[in-house]
Amino acid sequence: MHPGTQFEQDGKIIKQHCINSNSKTYHGDQWTRVEVLVLRDSLIVHYVNGEEVMRYTKPQLDPKKGSEQGELLKSGSISLQSESHPVDFRKVEIIDLEKYADKPKKLEKVIAKLMAQKRVALQ
Repeated sequence: MHPGTQFEQDGKIIKQHCINSNSKTYHGDQWTRVEVLVLRDSLIVHYVNGEEVMRYTKPQLDPKKGSEQGELLKSGSISLQSESHPVDFRKVEIIDLEKYADKPKKLEKVIAKLMAQKRVALQ
């Protein structure tokens, strides 16, 4: 998450900028496939080589006036960056699921189809 934002994870508000995932470390020169499923202001799931590594909900701005929760984020930008090491991006795809946002059963089917095959980066 970006500084100035927070989210919920396992029922708790997470305010820190960097958190641990349950992804293994990938050493050496190799491609990894990273996918992020974002469903408006309700769910964000990160996958590495088809394995879920992090899940959280309710992305939001930092709260104001002593409140515990901030305004939910319903849109934003996509940024690709490296915090500490050089990184190469081979292919970037965006699949817009917005047309299914108000059709939960159809959305569930589309997501199931997208996630049905474990997608691993080709070396």
